[in-house]
Amino acid sequence: MKAIIGKPKRKILAANIEGERYQLLLDAAKAHDAQVINVEDMNVSICSLLGEANATKKDDEYPPKNDECLLFAGFGSDLNDLLDTLSSLGLNVPLKAAYTPHNRVWSIAHLMNEIEKEHRFMSGGGKK
Repeated sequence: MKAIIGKPKRKILAANIEGERYQLLLDAAKAHDAQVINVEDMNVSICSLLGEANATKKDDEYPPKNDECLLFAGFGSDLNDLLDTLSSLGLNVPLKAAYTPHNRVWSIAHLMNEIEKEHRFMSGGGKK
């Protein structure tokens, strides 16, 4: 008997995206066979938000942010296709990241802080 192994479910964590912009995200996700998860608690670990069986405890507390942020999980090279779709819909979100073993235990608030630090560093605006 052969085991049937499906592709991991594509998921998008969405923080602070509302109204028409949220609907555009839902439409794009549907076209790319992905599930959108709206982040309500910015200090829950990313792996918990994604429903991992071995999820960890809450990350350290970070102040909530109002910036829009997307985190993509379960995508491979086809992530670029989704990003192109989002761009064509006018849904440009500056804070974006892919799910990694390193950031899985972070909260969205922590992730947003790290992305902002990286942007500052890469643009010559200070230390990482």
